[in-house]
Amino acid sequence: MSIRKLFALSMVGLMFGVGCFNQSNPVGEDTVIPSIPNIVFNGPISNNIPANLQQFIGLFNGNASIGLNYLNLAIFTSPSVDENSFSWEVTWDQVTANILAEKNSDGSVDWQVTVNGSDNNVTYTNWVALKGVAQLDGNTGVWSIYSENSTTKSAEFTWVVDGNNNKNGTLELFATNQIYELLNNSDKSGSLVLKENNVKVYEAQWNTDGTGTWTSWDAQGNQTDTGNWN
Repeated sequence: MSIRKLFALSMVGLMFGVGCFNQSNPVGEDTVIPSIPNIVFNGPISNNIPANLQQFIGLFNGNASIGLNYLNLAIFTSPSVDENSFSWEVTWDQVTANILAEKNSDGSVDWQVTVNGSDNNVTYTNWVALKGVAQLDGNTGVWSIYSENSTTKSAEFTWVVDGNNNKNGTLELFATNQIYELLNNSDKSGSLVLKENNVKVYEAQWNTDGTGTWTSWDAQGNQTDTGNWN
């Protein structure tokens, strides 16, 4: 299965399957299975979103989902349970993802996704696609995301969902020295900030109705342009 097909399948899981284990627990009432985090971010609800903003939100979600795609496939199966250890095995074509969640005494969960098999003439041997920690409810966490079939750490993704369902996400891309900071409020307002080499080069803010403003800067921090949309 190609990465594109895998992404499409995982998004189906996000839309229809997240939380299903919590609603119907297959291993008994006393065992709380860790929630698979639903951490997709959205842009403003407007048909006039600036092209740059649309692109940046797409890059944010695309890079954050590289490892999460495999994790989301666990939605379709029940885990094996050994005390505080939960493991899923998901196989498609000739590729198998082993997903491990270890509950810690402080309420956090250690996650790891390991991939084996072959796809499109690429052979995976114990490739760790993702590892990190999240809270049991999936509302806060930090992922380390790795380049495909590589031990190179390509990104770090941090997120927080507060009690009012406002979502903050930060994605750091190491190859390009970029940091994306994305806020989704529960009232559908939000903002996005892009930094390159720790210098802010773009910022957009939008309102509940989808209208908003944006500003760009050069590498030295000098404002280069600004605008708004309806």
